[in-house]
Amino acid sequence: MKPSALPHLPEEIVDSVSSVCDQLQSLPVGLRYRLDVMDFISNREEEYYNTIGSDTWMDSTAGTVWGVSKFIGKELNKESRIIGVGELMEEFFQPRYEKYAIK
Repeated sequence: MKPSALPHLPEEIVDSVSSVCDQLQSLPVGLRYRLDVMDFISNREEEYYNTIGSDTWMDSTAGTVWGVSKFIGKELNKESRIIGVGELMEEFFQPRYEKYAIK
């Protein structure tokens, strides 16, 4: 998904998003549970302390996710708006192609 998403993100967050994606890809999916984290620490201690065991990494990752979320929110706001009744009625009564309409 990363190659599909990166071209659409603002230039200032592309590097950090790419880096976070690479780091997250190296982590096991099962790290949601405490026992899995304990197993991860004992088997891959250095990677643990470079990623989820590091407050700096967690803050940086949270900042990157916030930046992506903010960008997506701004993009979605462009698609939402309040429309008047006249515009709604005009849109509603326009002819449409109905693939499954019974003739």
